[in-house]
Amino acid sequence: MSSSQSRSVPLVNRSPAKRPVSSTPRSPLASPNKSPSKSRSGRLSRAVSRLSVSDSIDIFESPSVLLEISQTVVKAGFPGDAVPQVTYHTDIPLWNRPDDESADIPPVRLYLLNVLQEILIQSLLVTPKSISVFVLESPLISNTFKQLIGQVLLLDLQVKSVTFQPLAVNAVVGAGASCGLVIDLGWDEAAMIPVYDLRELSSKARFTTRSTKKLFHKYRDTALAESKPFTTWREFRHQTLASTFSTSEITELAQELFIKQNEPYPDDDNLSLPLVISKLIGSLDANLRGPCSENIVFTGGLQLPPEIYISIINEVQTSWPKARLIHSIGSWAGASAYLSSIIAYHSQLH
Repeated sequence: MSSSQSRSVPLVNRSPAKRPVSSTPRSPLASPNKSPSKSRSGRLSRAVSRLSVSDSIDIFESPSVLLEISQTVVKAGFPGDAVPQVTYHTDIPLWNRPDDESADIPPVRLYLLNVLQEILIQSLLVTPKSISVFVLESPLISNTFKQLIGQVLLLDLQVKSVTFQPLAVNAVVGAGASCGLVIDLGWDEAAMIPVYDLRELSSKARFTTRSTKKLFHKYRDTALAESKPFTTWREFRHQTLASTFSTSEITELAQELFIKQNEPYPDDDNLSLPLVISKLIGSLDANLRGPCSENIVFTGGLQLPPEIYISIINEVQTSWPKARLIHSIGSWAGASAYLSSIIAYHSQLH
């Protein structure tokens, strides 16, 4: 399938099937020298934490699937595709769920399993046991949720291998650069991650709570005042935004949230995007500021009007005149292009 699909995943309360424990380690990333009596959690910890695989396993010998998992969106397709073949917008966040969620919502592991089963089996038409999976790792994903992804893929779906790739690096690759500053507009937070020589400078990353969720609440409150209510983010994205707000209204609400700094002494995690970006650039070593600030890339599940991105960069340029916004085909497409080239090179060697 070449066209992008978007659907809501039904909340099915279906428990993963129980299987007898094999006498050999199920995970291909687990060390073959370890005793088979080790628990599943022990094997999984080794599998998720290691980026390399044993010599007996080649991740490029099997068909591959590329996943990008964010808090409210899951993208999937095959390396080499220009765009993901499947895009799911979930009705509930995959992590950091609200405390008042209803009792009929399944646990996050079960919900994630349902999502990935829909994507892999019904949409991509692949057999999980025969594929290797590459997962784009957002800086907003906690280690706990990263381990949960490994549990679902390696233990429940029994894919051959799982390899995590840094999302920010692939967003820069999608812009045709090796250095840059990636702004990931997530649901609960927005993250700013500098990338230098195709490496994330994680220790320099900064975050703000001015996020997609707050923008959603602003739009919802405005829609309620105009008697055009909506409840879910998916409904907001696909049904309400264009019909409820004009372009100028959308831009005004986004500027108020992301650019304006109304509080004289805000908390560090509630600074406007231009202030956070400027502080981050200032914290970098002198030799890193130019390469990173000259390639600023926006990514994430939120698509803002172009005027917002331009306004953010204009504000940053008051402190850092060389700051520049560059276009990226996206982290998923960047990873797809990178992996396809690696797979092609590997096939020539064999």
